[in-house]
Amino acid sequence: MHFAIWIPFGDAEDQASRDHAGRLVRAGLSTLAADFDVVKKAVPGGSGQGFLYTWRRPGTAPGNPLQLSWQDSLNGLYRIGVGPCLPSELQRNITLPGKTLVLGDNQLWLIPVPERLPLTVLMTAQGLRFEPVHIYQGLAVDREFLLEANRWRQEIINGITEAKFDSLYEFCIRALLVNYRLTPEVINHLQLFHTENITDVFLTIIGGYDLRQKLRDQGVLL
Repeated sequence: MHFAIWIPFGDAEDQASRDHAGRLVRAGLSTLAADFDVVKKAVPGGSGQGFLYTWRRPGTAPGNPLQLSWQDSLNGLYRIGVGPCLPSELQRNITLPGKTLVLGDNQLWLIPVPERLPLTVLMTAQGLRFEPVHIYQGLAVDREFLLEANRWRQEIINGITEAKFDSLYEFCIRALLVNYRLTPEVINHLQLFHTENITDVFLTIIGGYDLRQKLRDQGVLL
């Protein structure tokens, strides 16, 4: 088992509620609010009983959450148990197309590249219009992620001169969440990003290495 989430019981109404997805959303885990198993259980370090959430790829055996290393979440709303994690265990059942890169854990991760997505063809009174797809192979596409990738690309084309590292980091994490089930704690545990690979991930997402020279020409990259 790669990781598990434990959310403590609230009031009696919360304990009886079957809105398990909503409980994850309220804990700041909206990207994990699907395809989970949930049971009522106590975990190491938790205050009594709570809801234990687990995720696993089809065909894999369930693990023992008590064998994980448990810690409080960064936002204080849940506890998370983390064990050895491979990209194949964390990958979503449906992924967006992209390019594989080796990240900080020395494993290959599929980085989504929005430009590789097909476009939806719409008929209008003025003729055909092309828009980014909303659904890809049954997966609801994060439209805000697509728009953000396009904004970054346009800023580079238009001559961006600087970018905050925090903004690049948050964008790269958002991209990784498209194809993988992850939390901030798991990303920290695996040490996926560092100051040398963040640029490669960023450029892969927004269109590839063809933009690297343009960034160098603009003095953004050495």
